[in-house]
Amino acid sequence: MRAVGLAARAGGDKFDQVIHQVLNGHREDFLNNTGAFVESHRTRTMNKTDGGPPRVDDPYFAPAGTGAHHDLFPGVAITTTAGVEVMLSVVTFEPGSVVPDHSHPHEQAGYMVSGRAEFTVGGITRVLGPGDIWKIPGGVVHRVRALDGPAVALDVFHPIREDYL
Repeated sequence: MRAVGLAARAGGDKFDQVIHQVLNGHREDFLNNTGAFVESHRTRTMNKTDGGPPRVDDPYFAPAGTGAHHDLFPGVAITTTAGVEVMLSVVTFEPGSVVPDHSHPHEQAGYMVSGRAEFTVGGITRVLGPGDIWKIPGGVVHRVRALDGPAVALDVFHPIREDYL
């Protein structure tokens, strides 16, 4: 995650390159079945010192489903895990759910794992689907609306959003 945080600070093209490198070889798992990806990733990243899966108290790995959970808006939930300078979050959307216009001082970038959503950032609206990436500078007003089905997105924040811990 430190590489993602550094790339996000370095600029959009570098961030895109790092995200694609991180996800390289795992995109189909992401798109076909998020749960299968999490389980296969969990298996590949087992704690090599004891052979077991990551533990809740592990300083380097977080088991699937752990982290801080918040219901942000009706039909929108977020689960977050933070490092020292960067926060990763998994956001789930029910069909038609909305994150209303808002802004925050944190830089935000994300990856659409599954489903489709309409994003409006700085007055520009786009429909994003699996594999699409967004980059939102701090202080820019943005909103999201899930479209015809459920959706899952990964969001990265720098610095850490204390309100999501």
